[in-house]
Amino acid sequence: PKVIEDISHVIEAHDGDIIPKSEMAEILRNADALAHFENLPHLMYVSISKIGKGNVEEGMEWAENKLRRELEEKITYPDVKKICQRYYESFKKWKRGLNYEER
Repeated sequence: PKVIEDISHVIEAHDGDIIPKSEMAEILRNADALAHFENLPHLMYVSISKIGKGNVEEGMEWAENKLRRELEEKITYPDVKKICQRYYESFKKWKRGLNYEER
């Protein structure tokens, strides 16, 4: 049925590999990206514990690259992009404030 195809497309398009063909797919794609910016503590947990396997510097690099990709590739609504850009700039300032050599 068409409704299943439509829902499948929304889910498939949310990760950024497929171009959204519907407004709902576009909304979910932007909302998914926004969630990464608005839940930075969870992103940091995942990036350091799972991706970096305890390596803070590696995890931070992964997180910054993830946020940059979300901002450049997934977010298409100007208002959402503006909000996420502020989060991204704050994250980069915070990351620069960490001194990895002293650890």
